[in-house]
Amino acid sequence: MTPAPELLAVTKAMIENIWEARLNDAKQAKAEITHKLKVLDKKITKVVDRLVQATSDTIVAAYERELQKLEHEKRLLKEQQAGVLEPQKSFEESFKL
Repeated sequence: MTPAPELLAVTKAMIENIWEARLNDAKQAKAEITHKLKVLDKKITKVVDRLVQATSDTIVAAYERELQKLEHEKRLLKEQQAGVLEPQKSFEESFKL
């Protein structure tokens, strides 16, 4: 028993739409994380600049804690970015129907 060509065409179109939606979601997620990393790098730079200028031990300790927090957040974002997977091939290359 062979499915009708129309059924195959509809099924292929549905799967391809889902494929493209997931690809777009992955690209958007990576772009958002990249933006967050840039913002975070600017914050880190500001904290380092303030840390260098600080003279009080209490203030230095507070900036060091803030810097550790920001660096931890940066590591988490990089892990998230590495976990966002995009297909290696296009839909057509992956599924030859």
